[in-house]
Amino acid sequence: MKAPLNLAHQPFRNERLPTLLLGLGTVALALATLRQSVIAYELLPGRARDVEAEVQSLEAETARLSASPRACAASRRPTRRCASGRP
Repeated sequence: MKAPLNLAHQPFRNERLPTLLLGLGTVALALATLRQSVIAYELLPGRARDVEAEVQSLEAETARLSASPRACAASRRPTRRCASGRP
């Protein structure tokens, strides 16, 4: 009896590239999923409050710093420095 016809010199050689590409695609998809889960975790409600409090403190500091040039201009002592935000 004859062996079945096999046109490949090495039968598994023709399957390496598709298997490699499928493996790389799976790893890339797993990494993208992990990144999205980290982003979703950071957007949880408790963390949103922390970010909101930080934004409010930065806005208060911005208002304080924008008011400091006006306070320096209104100062009666021109030799006094207002770099710290206080006249």
